[in-house]
Amino acid sequence: METGEAADDNGINGRLAGAEGDVKGPMTTKKTTLRAGFTTGTAAAAAAKAAILVMTGGGDIGTVTVTLPDGEELVIPVALAEKTKTGARAMVIKGRR
Repeated sequence: METGEAADDNGINGRLAGAEGDVKGPMTTKKTTLRAGFTTGTAAAAAAKAAILVMTGGGDIGTVTVTLPDGEELVIPVALAEKTKTGARAMVIKGRR
């Protein structure tokens, strides 16, 4: 298996989202169509990172890079990142590319 590929439960290899956040998919097998995109956990990590960047003076945050457990990096678009009276808040919308 090459870097950036993953095998599903059926042993079918498919390309993961690349460094630019482009999602290749959906992939199909004989049994089902595989989902494409990023997980809820990845979205939460991206929003948390955006909020921290805003709090530390990161300015206008349009995207953040999240490193996955296999070392693959995804660039996730940030819908909202702003300072508040008590800290910061950020929002990532799943399915946005």
